[in-house]
Amino acid sequence: EPISHRPNPNITQVGGLLEDWPRRTSCCSINTQDWQNLYKQLQPKVTFSERSIMHVYLPDPLYLKHKSYSKSDRKDFSTETLLEAIRIKRLIKATPGTSTKDSFKSLIKNNIISLEEIVGIEHLVLGKSARKLAKERQDHSRAVLMEQTRQRQVETMMQQDDFTRKLGEFSVSRSIGSSKRARIRAAMAA
Repeated sequence: EPISHRPNPNITQVGGLLEDWPRRTSCCSINTQDWQNLYKQLQPKVTFSERSIMHVYLPDPLYLKHKSYSKSDRKDFSTETLLEAIRIKRLIKATPGTSTKDSFKSLIKNNIISLEEIVGIEHLVLGKSARKLAKERQDHSRAVLMEQTRQRQVETMMQQDDFTRKLGEFSVSRSIGSSKRARIRAAMAA
């Protein structure tokens, strides 16, 4: 008896929706011409209307004036941010605690400041300048590259996976502080 005519016990269990694959009758009965016709039917088509209308909307002058922030707006935002960072810094210094971390926790716990106020300006609050942050990143990159060069010179016979793993471990050990700060920021933003 041909396979396509044999009853399949699995079909009756799931409502007759499955067939034996790859011996489905439907896949065997289609020929090349049918496939080509089916492919042509599925091709995307574009048709154009004989009567099209185009609407041109004139831009609203008020929108054009305010669609992005001006230089003075951005300067005002920077000034407000800096003033907010100074305010939070003063609160931290005035709050009793053994460390800045304890002061932060106390201020947040007592609802004096919220997490939303700190996120994004923590480097200003902690007194890190952009130059200092850039220097930390450059020092980290330089140290990782020096370690990479050292590992290549010392362990030329090392397997690539082992080399990559050791370089990753070195990079992680060098950036533990940044990782901790990133975790704190993520926890505050969540």
